Amino acid sequence: MRRYCLLLCTMLLMAGFGCAKYVTVTNPPKVQMKEYGTIGVITFDLEGTEVVAAEEVTHRFLASIQSAQPGVRLLELGTSTTVLSDIGRDELDLKAIRAIGEEYGVDAVLTGVMTVSEVTPSFSLSQALTSMNAQAKVKGALRAKLRESKTGATVWTNGAHG
Repeated sequence: MRRYCLLLCTMLLMAGFGCAKYVTVTNPPKVQMKEYGTIGVITFDLEGTEVVAAEEVTHRFLASIQSAQPGVRLLELGTSTTVLSDIGRDELDLKAIRAIGEEYGVDAVLTGVMTVSEVTPSFSLSQALTSMNAQAKVKGALRAKLRESKTGATVWTNGAHG
């Protein structure tokens, strides 16, 4: 009897391992950026407290794109002020997007805005004066858009906050 019980447990264990399956699920990107040829990147604008440099925010975003989609061709154009001055426009509208495409020879234009809240510091000291804790909290939001330079149409937009 003990033998049958051991055999049954072994078979159930093997069946359990045989049914177990590890599946890797990959989520394809919402948009294949390679399809747009060369993408002109305008340095992201910052709104609010400047606790980070606009160039650093843009660099990290571009690094994420190239990590997720290797081979994407990105051309860094500079700040929105510089780019708009180069094309003789005051704002980043439909005509400006088309003009950027013509001026720089890009097929799409990537823009973004990073909004940062005021820094909220906090400090605490234990009652026995044996330990202390200091923190600084900042809230931020990042919005990005990819627009075709021929039509000016937005083909992708994304946002994150935290």
